[in-house]
Amino acid sequence: MFSIRTKLILFTSLLIVIISASVCLVFFIHQKRVHEEELKKLGSSLVMLLARDNEVKLALSHVQYVFLSNPIKKMQAFDRDEEIGYWRISNNSMTVVEEKVSLKDVEMEEIPIMRDFQNPNIPFINRIKTSSGNTFYDFSIPIFEKQIFSEEEFASQILDYMSFEKDQEILGFVQIGLSTHKLNEKINRTILYSIIPTGLGIGLGGICIMFFITRHIVSPLQRLASITQDIRKGKFPRTIDIRSKDELGQLSANFNQMTNTLNEYFNDLKQEITKHKRTANALRESEEKYRMLLENLPQRIYYKDKNSVYISCNENYAKDLKIRPSQIKGKTDYDFYPKELAEKYRADDKWVLDSGQTEDIEEKYIKDGKELTIHTVKTPIRDEKNNIIGIPGIFWDITEKIALQMEAIRTRQLASLGELAAGVAHEVNNPINGIINCAQILVDNSSKEGEDVDMASRIIKEGDRVANIVNRLLSFARHGNNNNLKNNANLHDILSDTFILVNAQLKREGIKVKLKLPKKIPEVTVDSQQIQQVFLNITSNARYALNQKYPKTHANKILEILGEEITINNRPYVKITFYDRGTGIPANIKDKVLDPFFTIKPRGEGTGLGLSISHGIISENNGKITIDSVEGKFTKVAIIMPAAEKSS
Repeated sequence: MFSIRTKLILFTSLLIVIISASVCLVFFIHQKRVHEEELKKLGSSLVMLLARDNEVKLALSHVQYVFLSNPIKKMQAFDRDEEIGYWRISNNSMTVVEEKVSLKDVEMEEIPIMRDFQNPNIPFINRIKTSSGNTFYDFSIPIFEKQIFSEEEFASQILDYMSFEKDQEILGFVQIGLSTHKLNEKINRTILYSIIPTGLGIGLGGICIMFFITRHIVSPLQRLASITQDIRKGKFPRTIDIRSKDELGQLSANFNQMTNTLNEYFNDLKQEITKHKRTANALRESEEKYRMLLENLPQRIYYKDKNSVYISCNENYAKDLKIRPSQIKGKTDYDFYPKELAEKYRADDKWVLDSGQTEDIEEKYIKDGKELTIHTVKTPIRDEKNNIIGIPGIFWDITEKIALQMEAIRTRQLASLGELAAGVAHEVNNPINGIINCAQILVDNSSKEGEDVDMASRIIKEGDRVANIVNRLLSFARHGNNNNLKNNANLHDILSDTFILVNAQLKREGIKVKLKLPKKIPEVTVDSQQIQQVFLNITSNARYALNQKYPKTHANKILEILGEEITINNRPYVKITFYDRGTGIPANIKDKVLDPFFTIKPRGEGTGLGLSISHGIISENNGKITIDSVEGKFTKVAIIMPAAEKSS
């Protein structure tokens, strides 16, 4: 980086060079033009002197060329600087009658004879350069028959070109060439004795001016710059010596005063900085504690602006979203959740913003593709003008808590069911045993096979099944174990026995059954009567849903039963799916349909125990029931049980 002194020297030097060169160039051009005009004036005078000389006219008109010597001598007398390089006199037929070359290497054949003139009263001037490198100013003019003025008149009116009459006859032509070597010598002398001294004088004057500026302006400014460098480093005591009373002196005095003021401000600022550092350290420690608290809390915490755009979040929430905390800024719920769930979250945000109140709710949450239940608290944040500027939120997973609560409720319900089942078993078993005994007597007393015997046998079989159902109900309510009744069963047989009981009723109601079960579907290790009870309960629910949607015969009044073998964790399972296009299950009660005593059927048409008992039976057999339903469209109930181990 150049100093101001260097910059000023460079600038002044450049300015001096430019001014000197400009002045010298202008002076040179002017002097060159002056010398050229003098040369042209001399050439015009000489050529006109010969053209107007009576002896020249006499020599040409009488062809007595001896008369040319005297005029030529007079012409040469005017050429004191020997600038005439050549001269030529020719007659009107362009024949040269007299010519002479004063310089070597000049061939007159290269110099043309002029005969066409725009104005015959004015010499024609032409610049000619020969092959030898010589340059001439060529002056040509015609010689007329009649003399216009005497020599004395010519001397007084040499520059006032006079008109000639139109009837004058041209006798010939005069041509004189003046060499430029004398002109160049004059120009060189001008450069040597005028232009160069002028340039040197201007340069010397510029140097003096530059020295003055450097001494009286630049040096004080450099001292000022040096002190500012010290001030930048914190060295305030140094001041500027005041050496004059002009503007620079006033500037120095003001600068010294400013330095003292800055020194005072600097000391005060250091004290303030020390205080701020202590405050900042305390604030940083507080923020660190707050950050550690947020990061270590198991809850998910976030902060949104008034447009429901995320500003920040803690580490636990970021992990759920599979991002880093810094990446959440500028995102919205639409970037992380399904559209319906995101719109629900934003509607909650809007309620908080509009009402200005805290919201404390339970809602759904998606984590790793699983739907959880969370407890969320959102509250508005206000600025100093009481305007809401954002919404901090905190939530935690209560799915397990709700499951425990539901299990407690179910336990209480099952306890009630156990008491009810005990009473039912006591009240039902006695008449059932009577029915079975009577039917057995009929069979024993019958001597031959017939329809009556078959009916009595069927009564005994179904009576036993009713008794077993009552016992299973009691066992289910008391969480009994029926492993001693389990054996490998074929699902084809269980389904066949099931539909023997309900087939007549299904046909009467116009419900078609489509059974799609592979012939070689694996067996399952179960109590067949329990599984038949499960199938009957699910079929009953499907029948009710189809009749509700289609009171009369309809093409979609179909119950489809699909069977297939699946693999879960490298283990074979059997999956039986009951599919109907009935009324479906409302989304808000789908999670409750397996609860004891929960039913959507009218009073007197259901107890709410069917699916609950079925769920318990399948769970005891290490299986599970899944329900997929859309209200008004369909219901799919899938039963998944482990396949029986193949005997070796």
